[in-house]
This record gives sequence, C-alpha cells and structure tokens, in this order.
Amino acid sequence: KFVADRSLVVSALCVELGGYADPATVDDKVERTMRMIDLGVDLGVAIHTAHIGRVSEDPNSRERQTIAEALSAIGNYAAERDCCFACETGPEETMVLREFLASLDCPGLRVNYDPANLVMNGFDPVKGVGDLADLIVHTHAKDGIREDDKRSREVPVGEGQVPWDDYLAALGEAGYEGFLTIEREGGENPVADIIAARDFLRERLAAM
Repeated sequence: KFVADRSLVVSALCVELGGYADPATVDDKVERTMRMIDLGVDLGVAIHTAHIGRVSEDPNSRERQTIAEALSAIGNYAAERDCCFACETGPEETMVLREFLASLDCPGLRVNYDPANLVMNGFDPVKGVGDLADLIVHTHAKDGIREDDKRSREVPVGEGQVPWDDYLAALGEAGYEGFLTIEREGGENPVADIIAARDFLRERLAAM
C-alpha cells in the first residue's frame, strides 16, 4: 500500500543466496528462496532475481546437476504462484545459459540480463540479447571494464565497455519493454552515479 499510494512499482525482488551449486546447502537455499518468493508475491512483485552459480558446459557436472534440481523446484514453485525466477547473466556464455534453461523446460524460469557482468567476464552483451531474447524479463543497467589481464571492475554507466547504443537497440529488436534497473555496486558517490546513469539512459533512448 505504501508503494502503490505513491504511484510506484517494485521492478523485481532480489532473492540472492549465493547460488545453488553446493549440495550441502542447496536444500536450505531452495526453501529460503521459496519463502522470499512468497514475500514478493505479497508485495505484488512478479519477478524474482538471483545469481544461480556458474553453469558448466558439461551436462554431467555435479554442480550443474545440483543447480538444475534446485531451479526446477524453484521455477515450478514460482509458476504456481504466477510469477517467475529470473537467473542473472554473467558467469557463463549466454548460449550455455539458454541451453541449460531449455533443458529444464520450466515456464517459471526466466533471465535477468546484466550486460556489465557479461562484459567483465569477456562475453558479448549485444549478441547475448539475441541468444536469450524471449527469456529476458528484467535487466540491470550497469557498466564494467575488462582489462587485458582479465581483471575487471564495475564503473558508472557510460564509462565502461558496454556498447549502450547497440545494446539498447538489441533490446528493442528483441521486443523487450521492461525496466532498465540501474545498479551501482561501488564508487564514492553511488547516488550521483545513479542519477547520472538515469540521465545518460534517457538521452540514449530519446535519440533512438
């Protein structure tokens, strides 16, 4: 009611627990994730986002199988509650994530697209939109840099290696009409960086 009375909406609820690859902790994390989804539904939120852990290209990987079992349970629960669980991009190539989610065949599983995570891991954020187009339900507007020695760091939106004009155009071509949710994890003045990011994105979108 507090949010609705101010004509606001919550774009998504982050249900981050550090991934689902560890068999020793996965059952507890699945249960906690479901309770957080319940909270989100009570708040009127339809999208729940999280890092799921790196998905191995090897379908027989124990970690991949553990993540698969967890996501099947979480995704089915989300679908039952008329919402979705959106896996955040970054640790693996986008086609690996797509093929992994396709193998689970669960309508409650979708994608939270973070172009900076992809850049910082050496992947192409524009190509990735095409790979995951029909699965993207939420995005992070974040920027980053990957150095030649493979070190990476987050930077203010517009100051990194995300090719914003091409990226935003790709989202448009994919039919994405959701939020560009500004995320700033560091910096000396993150509030100023967020305001600058808002202005940067508005300018880019107006020019398209």
